Amino acid sequence: MVKSNIEPQNIEVDWGSFASGSVDVLVHWNITESTGTTEDGQPYPQYEYEEARIRVPLPAYARSQATAQEYLDGRYQALLMLAGADVIPNKLGDIESALLDLAEVIL
Repeated sequence: MVKSNIEPQNIEVDWGSFASGSVDVLVHWNITESTGTTEDGQPYPQYEYEEARIRVPLPAYARSQATAQEYLDGRYQALLMLAGADVIPNKLGDIESALLDLAEVIL
């Protein structure tokens, strides 16, 4: 579990890792918010979540940051499965997509 005082996004892209049509992403899930307290007794929001770093191949049309982010956001469920999160797929297509993504990552 990761702890942070910054609210995480579901998918955080490391744009500096973009090379040869692939990009590293941090996938976050099981995000919970609680209240922490500073040393002087002031409350602040804190977050706990699970996280995994995945190398994701991007399709040819998703080479800009905007289109790549849109592509990744649409594949969140598949990315969760690739990350090893305990999720139940919404449909058979999610499983197939995750397996195809994994095959591309390994190759």
